[in-house]
Amino acid sequence: MKRFICLLLFLCALTSCALADKGDFSPQLRAALAAEKTIYQKYGIDRDMLDYFDRAVQEAEAGFTVTFTGMEDFTWVLGTYTVRVTEDKTQARWSHEGMSTYGGFEAEVWGKDQLREMMRIVEETSTMQPFQAIAEAREKKHPQADPIPQNTPESCPAPAEIRLDEKEMELLARRAVIDGFDLSIKEAMALKTSAWDEVEYRRVYGRVCRVIPVHLAVRETHVPVFWVFVDVENGEILEILHLSDLSGNG
Repeated sequence: MKRFICLLLFLCALTSCALADKGDFSPQLRAALAAEKTIYQKYGIDRDMLDYFDRAVQEAEAGFTVTFTGMEDFTWVLGTYTVRVTEDKTQARWSHEGMSTYGGFEAEVWGKDQLREMMRIVEETSTMQPFQAIAEAREKKHPQADPIPQNTPESCPAPAEIRLDEKEMELLARRAVIDGFDLSIKEAMALKTSAWDEVEYRRVYGRVCRVIPVHLAVRETHVPVFWVFVDVENGEILEILHLSDLSGNG
């Protein structure tokens, strides 16, 4: 009961009048989150598994195209999931559509079952070697075309003036993670920020953001982190990058 009351007080703080006109998601982020949900519903690829993919968001007619491409040595085996996002619907397709993923790591292409096993191995052994070597060999057999350009946030100096204080941006970041990823009460209570995290600014879509790392302390090791990019001018959430620490991206 005490924890539940604490959560209610926490959520009240997140929705206070001072923050009521801030914290909206950028159109690109809304499209990316909608695409992630579609990938999960259609293919069973969850947010931790997406650590093994590079995500790109591109404007398209009446919406956005969001792609998730297997990172580095996993480009071929994991392929690319492409999601077309419009105002009223999403459509997803896998580049290896129709190919079998049966047979564990011996399968020619890998899906949710292999990704689940990859995460288990990393969590227990902190190494990717058992499966990375297989992926590397497949990659050499199937050279890939030039990758789709990513929306990589660029480092930038701190702006001369910041309209939001640190506490406001921290609360906006926490609220964004809860809203954007449909966290449970237990997960929401486990969100933490740390005074030890480096103060960092990045430029996203041409706008300066304060990067707020929000840790999801649901396990003792390999703690997931949500990197929330808060516009220092108006509090808009331009991007959220999730790292589960169960892949080479962690």
